[in-house]
Amino acid sequence: CGEVTREERVGLARAASCRAKSTYEDHDKPAQICFSNMSTAKAVADAIRTSLGPKGMDKMIQDGKGDVAIPK
Repeated sequence: CGEVTREERVGLARAASCRAKSTYEDHDKPAQICFSNMSTAKAVADAIRTSLGPKGMDKMIQDGKGDVAIPK
C-alpha cells in the first residue's frame, strides 16, 4: 500500500467506521475493508507501543462510560 503516516491511518480508520453501514456490493469494498482493518491495527499498535518493554510506560484508558483503567 505504500508508506502511510499515523495521522492518515487514524483518519482512514475513523472514516471507515463512519461508512460501516454502507453496502458491500462494490467490487473494491473487500480491499477497502482490508485496508481499513490494517490501518486500524497499526493505529492501535502505535498507541500501545510505548507500553511495551522494560522501560514501558503505563497507559490510562477511559471508556465511553467514563470508567478508567490502567493496564499493566
